[in-house]
Amino acid sequence: MHENKQPQCQIFRCLLGVLLVITLTVSSVGATTVAFTMGEAGYTVDGIWQASDAVPYIQQGRTMVPVRFVAEALGADVHWDANARRVTVDKGSDQIVLEIGSRNLMKNDELFMVMDTETVIVPPGRTMIPVSRLAAALDIPYQWDAAGGRALFMPGASVNQPALEAVKVFDTPGVYGPETGIEAIEGNVVVASTGVTLQNYEITGELVIDERVGDGTVTLNQLRVWGSTHIHGGGAESIHINGGQYWQVYVKTGNGEAVRIVAVDAHGLEIILAEDAAGQELILEGSFDLLMVEAAGVIITTAGDTSISDIVVTASAAEGSLTLSPQTRVEKLMVNNDTLTMTATGNIGTVEGTGKEAVEQQRNQTTAPTTAAPAVGGGGGGGGTGQVETIAVSGVQVSPNTLSLVAGGVSGTLTATVAPANASNKGVLWSTSDAGVATVANGVVTPVAPGSAAITATASGDGTKKAVCNVTVAPAPTVGMTVDAATVPIFPVGDTREFELSMVGNDDTGKATYAMFTMPLGSMLEFKHSSGDWIQILQRFPASGSFPVANDTTLFRASFQQAGNHDIEVTFYDAQSTEVMASTTIPAEVRPGYQVFYDGNGNTAGTPPVDQGKYYEGETVRLRWNAVTEPERMKKVDGGVTYSFSGWNRAADGSGEAWLTGPAYHYMTMGNSDVTLYAVWKSFRSPRYYGTEPGQSRLESFVEVGTAFTLFDGDGWTKAGFTLKEWNTQSDGSGTPYQLGETITMPAGAGEFILRAIWEPE
Repeated sequence: MHENKQPQCQIFRCLLGVLLVITLTVSSVGATTVAFTMGEAGYTVDGIWQASDAVPYIQQGRTMVPVRFVAEALGADVHWDANARRVTVDKGSDQIVLEIGSRNLMKNDELFMVMDTETVIVPPGRTMIPVSRLAAALDIPYQWDAAGGRALFMPGASVNQPALEAVKVFDTPGVYGPETGIEAIEGNVVVASTGVTLQNYEITGELVIDERVGDGTVTLNQLRVWGSTHIHGGGAESIHINGGQYWQVYVKTGNGEAVRIVAVDAHGLEIILAEDAAGQELILEGSFDLLMVEAAGVIITTAGDTSISDIVVTASAAEGSLTLSPQTRVEKLMVNNDTLTMTATGNIGTVEGTGKEAVEQQRNQTTAPTTAAPAVGGGGGGGGTGQVETIAVSGVQVSPNTLSLVAGGVSGTLTATVAPANASNKGVLWSTSDAGVATVANGVVTPVAPGSAAITATASGDGTKKAVCNVTVAPAPTVGMTVDAATVPIFPVGDTREFELSMVGNDDTGKATYAMFTMPLGSMLEFKHSSGDWIQILQRFPASGSFPVANDTTLFRASFQQAGNHDIEVTFYDAQSTEVMASTTIPAEVRPGYQVFYDGNGNTAGTPPVDQGKYYEGETVRLRWNAVTEPERMKKVDGGVTYSFSGWNRAADGSGEAWLTGPAYHYMTMGNSDVTLYAVWKSFRSPRYYGTEPGQSRLESFVEVGTAFTLFDGDGWTKAGFTLKEWNTQSDGSGTPYQLGETITMPAGAGEFILRAIWEPE
């Protein structure tokens, strides 16, 4: 350890990034505001500080909160059963039950929701679940306020009509945003016209598709929206989302039109129809993380190749309809009322909730042909009676038919297909050959211990029709870590540098193993997510900088605020037992950092390049050059003379060390102070010669002003009865004379350097 190591209690205290504040306004306990701030081991109730030992963090795109502190702040009672590893929350007449390592959220003895993130324990033994799932279980509307850095719980409020002040309103059709890179908009954005395309924006507030869009179209290309998105306008071909990152998307048009959302390669799309969106018609096409239906009487249709991770239909969403296209794939469908009308020709993984039986009946229902009975008697009227044909099961298939899992790791999902497609009974019964190795429920296989097990799907309509998936469960890998010290760079103070860590741990999405990073006060640490985004560890993970470990090499970047030899301590712990499993230390050398500034030195257009990086003494710096595109490209025009950018010089008058146009790249060795480089400007003129006879005109290549060159010697120029005597800047010889073939210095001036022939009689 180095002498300047900071106390662990100060770990990352300044590495807050975007603050996450969770505000809860609960009528049952008065106007109470509970605020959790990222990086702080505590929270406030109506501004009064309360001590705690757990903080919110983000894992796999979900904001995780400590159940006990949130629930007790709401006036609920929390009970922990250590033997069953179960948390029970009692609030009023409702009881919520969570089991560690499970995705099931139970409410009032019913399966309320299958979460996409497991309930976990983080040091020092606190239960964490996604904030949006806890809000749903508590029946509290939930909204993310990025501008204020808050997740809002607002009982009785409508999240579909945000009271916001827009910093940017797009009310004219057109394409807005940079073609490349990202442009930040600090605050809320409103689209108030059809035909608007937004591209490459990072919006820190809310995004609203206003009702003034009508039934028109809006296209969103590669946006990062940190607040909620609200769709109040649009029609059957309206909202196109191409790439980007989103939070929650609330839909309520109120124009009587069906709104269509087409999403391609976007992350974090949670489509929500809140209770005040009753009667809304919605068409979805593409890929979505969640569809939450709370409004009554909604009509939802999917089109084309559509995938939805979770569909949740709450008890308040009565008398709605859901139509899934044949190409639609739904991993989980949670229905908590029995009035949903569903037409499902697509693929649904699992169905849960109080409305499961009604949904399954609709999925299995077949409109069978009727067969007319033979006529009785010989004539006169007589009719037949219809018979309902029973379609027998001919076979069952399971996909996949082999599955590899890790003991204690994430579950696997099997899909059973009953043939024919119109079989009268398409139900399936699941069983396992060894529950000690793997269990199965509704096609979800949970690995228990190393070994092999056969998971069997048996047709409910014919017990002789079966299909088997062979499951292999591997032991959990040993936790460890290797670090290639050569990849850890020297850090200039205040600059961000990248390095790689090759980590070995559980590769089942990091459920069981975490790495805790400890760095000096004021430091910053980020990792590169598989999406390509850089994610700040304390912004996204628990205090002390925890990170889920995977068996691969991860790219990190860090910065330090003080020079010296610092350590990055890495401790591995089990996320469920909190047991410390391994540790290592990464040395980091931090040196004073200096900047390179660029001065246009009299430029009359464009802007000098900007280098926001910092460099340590002796480091090789690649110099920035003049931009090649308008309007950034620097230019200089003075007194009618156009100058060309020719490089950089340490001195404004050109007397210092210079880097001039020529090589493809230019490099400088950084000294022990900031450096300002001045643009070098040069002007060039072309010699132009004119005679008096036809065809006597000559234009030569550019010559830099102030440099020597040789004049044309007049070879081949003739005039009857005369001899070419000299050149002159004036045709009558009254200007400056120059000898034929003379070497001169190119004089300053604008435009071509024009010389005229002076003849003398023979």
